[in-house]
Amino acid sequence: MVPNRQALNVSMMRSSSANNIRSEIRSYSEVQSVCIISLLQQLTEEGHFSKFDSRRRIEEALKDLFQDLRAATLEKDPELSQNSKSSPEQMIAGDEMKMKPYLIEVEYLRVENLRTAGNDLYAMGDLKGAMEMYTKCISLMETIPDGADRKEWRSQLMLLAYSNRAEAHFRLNFLEDALLDAEKALEISPQHVKSLARKGKILEALEHYEESRECFAAAIEEAPRDLSLQKALARCKVNYQQAFNGVFDLTKFYMEGKNATPPTCCNFVGPVEIRKSKGAGGRGLFATQNVKTGDLLMVSNALARAPDKETLVHEVATLCASSRRRLKQVYSLASELQILAEEENQIPSMDLFEPRSELELERAAGIELDLVRIHGIVKVNAITVWDSSPSDESDDKDASGTKYSALWLLPSFMNHSCTPNCVTYNPGREILFVRAGRDISEGEELCIAYFDILKDLETRQLCTVNWPFVCTCPRCTWEYSFPRALNEVRQRLLKVVSKAKSDCLKCLSAERPKVTKDLTCLILSLEKAIETADLELKHKNWIRGSLMDVYLASSRVLVALLEYIDPASRIQVLKVLVDAITALGGGDGICIEIGVMLFEEIEILYGRQSQESRIAESKLLEIFKLYHGKLTRNTFLALVSSHSQSTKRPAEFAVDDNEVWLFMKGLAEALSDVESSLKHSISDFLRLAGDPLFEMD
Repeated sequence: MVPNRQALNVSMMRSSSANNIRSEIRSYSEVQSVCIISLLQQLTEEGHFSKFDSRRRIEEALKDLFQDLRAATLEKDPELSQNSKSSPEQMIAGDEMKMKPYLIEVEYLRVENLRTAGNDLYAMGDLKGAMEMYTKCISLMETIPDGADRKEWRSQLMLLAYSNRAEAHFRLNFLEDALLDAEKALEISPQHVKSLARKGKILEALEHYEESRECFAAAIEEAPRDLSLQKALARCKVNYQQAFNGVFDLTKFYMEGKNATPPTCCNFVGPVEIRKSKGAGGRGLFATQNVKTGDLLMVSNALARAPDKETLVHEVATLCASSRRRLKQVYSLASELQILAEEENQIPSMDLFEPRSELELERAAGIELDLVRIHGIVKVNAITVWDSSPSDESDDKDASGTKYSALWLLPSFMNHSCTPNCVTYNPGREILFVRAGRDISEGEELCIAYFDILKDLETRQLCTVNWPFVCTCPRCTWEYSFPRALNEVRQRLLKVVSKAKSDCLKCLSAERPKVTKDLTCLILSLEKAIETADLELKHKNWIRGSLMDVYLASSRVLVALLEYIDPASRIQVLKVLVDAITALGGGDGICIEIGVMLFEEIEILYGRQSQESRIAESKLLEIFKLYHGKLTRNTFLALVSSHSQSTKRPAEFAVDDNEVWLFMKGLAEALSDVESSLKHSISDFLRLAGDPLFEMD
């Protein structure tokens, strides 16, 4: 416990020697001793030690204490010791003692101990505590008057305090505050290497890559052998190419396979802008120029991610409290109901999301958060993502924690469509690539799928309950006119599969060719009926998409039986599956699964140089282009290998597995039982679908 002022006064007056005073002071900890020094300064200034002998004893005790504390302080900080003066000598003018040098030393020790306390807290991981100590240190130095006797150590301590607080602010995500502190430090010493490096990485985090490069280059001039600075400078060059030219080289990530470390990518904003959306209402993202299939539209790093949306709200609020720019970005996502009459805020400027946007440097102190508003924004705009394939998705978080929620800023302006023209790809949990899923014209709205669109209308409508909209895309509008007819076809087809599983009989090897033929007819007869209908191609693909679970249920068996299917049928199955899914936007990765399985089976059965293999490879390249852009052949094969490991067909689909043949036999028998009614349903549906009354403008 630090002694109070009265107790200290009495204790000092009763001490008979300097040794007793020194011993009493040293009985306290170093921090307590600093408090004693502060009290001694006040007592001296107020004249409590007016007698010469009392002052002399105090002076002797303080002189020894200063030496001890200075030695301990400089031992902790070698950098400061190189710029530090020795303790001031005693100044005597006749019989009068000059206490000024010792009071200056008191000021120095008080400031330096606050700074070293901040360093200790930083080393222990207490960043907030360290930041508070550095702030106290700076505030105290600002009260100390300038003077030649203080100039050297005052400027040195101010430099280190600002530079260290910049680092603490940076690690706490107070980026604007960190930049202000780094600039303050560099005003004192423009060549200070640590401050230059810290400003460089702060500017890098603020997406000002050219200015960041200049800081690292200046730091290298002062420390040319520093490897960390050289790496930072090289990283800035890559950052610039990514952020402003959209050049992302993920070859290493692709080549390392499924267990590769996710790459670090910068945000990139391509030919897109925010406008009012007539189709979806509210706002949307639109293309500002014509783009080709596979062209990169944007890359976005998640502002935050968490295991669930409630935790995500807390994470987003914490980040908003540390940055006014980040708060503006999040508030710009508010729905039309939230912003109400704030007409000027409905269409935010693209500068808010683009790299190198103008910085409004203002400290985060005083930021007021509207937690209700933030909660509403996160609830509507956060996306739930799975690391596993879409076929493994469920509403429950799995034990491995692969399900999480994340908030991406600019992609949040993209509206949903059941026929999206864009596809998304996650090479890491926080990175989102958005590419054109087909050729897109200038001025066309950019849409993605919020959920699995390879379902019938009724199932898709149920998925929209998590968002404040009802999908009115052309596909839903077209199918809404006859959902019962389409759903009846789907239900009858699924009954075939279900009945086959429950009524399967043992199949002899001699019967396999016939069963295989019947199974192949399940898809091909359905496909023939759709293909010959008097419908536009897009409408045919919409029907295929609504029946896709039937296609996929059969395709997994067909993959295991390719050698029993004639080549023409084999290629036709490949074309039906791949074309139907890609026409609807890629199926969120399911098309890669099917494409890889078919490609490998055809390559094994027909050889790598066969016509069938070349067709399959061409189709698969088209699919990969949607997610990865242009690829070299080696990278393409590495991706195929990576996906192959996760899409290996299970043992029950092995060619020699009896369960497969039992399934096929039962499926064929069930198909024959419902054949007439099935054909009738398809006929009714297609006739209704071809009615001119249902044609879309």
